[in-house]
Amino acid sequence: LLERAALAVQNARLYEQVQSQLQELRALHSSLIRADRLAAIGELAAKVAHELNNPLTSIMLYNSLLVEERASPAELQRISQRIVEEVERARRVIRNVLDYSRATAPTIEQVRMQPLLRRAVQLVEHGARVAGVEVVTRVPDGMAEITGDATHLTQVFINLMLNAIHAMPQGGQLTLEAGVDGGEMFVVIEDTGQGIDPEHLDRIFDPFFTTKRAEEGTGLGLAVCRTIVTQHGGRITVTTQPGQGSQFTVWLPVSEAMEAALVH
Repeated sequence: LLERAALAVQNARLYEQVQSQLQELRALHSSLIRADRLAAIGELAAKVAHELNNPLTSIMLYNSLLVEERASPAELQRISQRIVEEVERARRVIRNVLDYSRATAPTIEQVRMQPLLRRAVQLVEHGARVAGVEVVTRVPDGMAEITGDATHLTQVFINLMLNAIHAMPQGGQLTLEAGVDGGEMFVVIEDTGQGIDPEHLDRIFDPFFTTKRAEEGTGLGLAVCRTIVTQHGGRITVTTQPGQGSQFTVWLPVSEAMEAALVH
C-alpha cells in the first residue's frame, strides 16, 4: 500500500512538472508570435509614414488654395470635398495599422476570409507601391468561412506578402489568389522575384533561419506562419523557380467542425 501511495505521489509530481513545462512552452510560443508581429508592425509603420505624406501634402496644397485664392462656391465645395477624401485616406491607413497592432487574446471564431484578406492587402499595399510592386488580387465573393483566430491568420498573410515584396527589390508583381478545392480553402501568394535557392528550400521554415542581413529580418516570420497554420489544421506548400519567383500556398480546412481540430 505504501509503495502504491509513493508511486501515486511521484506520478502526481511528474504530471505537475509536465503541465508546468507545457505552460512555459505556450508562453514561449506566444512570445515568438508577438515578437514577429512587432517586427512586421515596425516595417509597416515605416512604409505608412511615407504613405501618409501623400494625403498630408495634398491637404496642405488645397488649404493654400482656400487661403490664397478667391474661389467660387462650386470651387470651394470641390476643394473641401477633396480635403475630406484625403483626410479619410490618411485615417484609413492609420486605422488599419492600429487594428493589426492592437494586442488581443487569441479568439477562436467564425472568420470571413474575403474581408480578412482585403485588410491584409491594404496593410501591405503602401509598402508595395513604394517598392514598385503591383498587387493583383483574385478573391471570389462569398467564400466559405473558417474557424480560427483572425488576428493570427492576418499575421500569416501579411508576413508572406512582405516576404514576396522583399524578394522583388527591382519591383514586380505580387498576386494573391484564393479559392476552395474540395474541403480546403487555399490562399496563393505569388511573386515575380528572385526565387529561393534549392539549398535553402528545406530550411526556410526553421526558426531564426534567414538569408537577409541581420537588420532586415529575424528568421521568425515563416516559422511563425507555419506554426499558426498548423494550429488551424492547415499546411503551407511552396514552389519556386530561382530567378523567376516563388509561390506560397496556405491550405486551411473549411469544415464547420474544424474547431475541434485546432491545436492549443
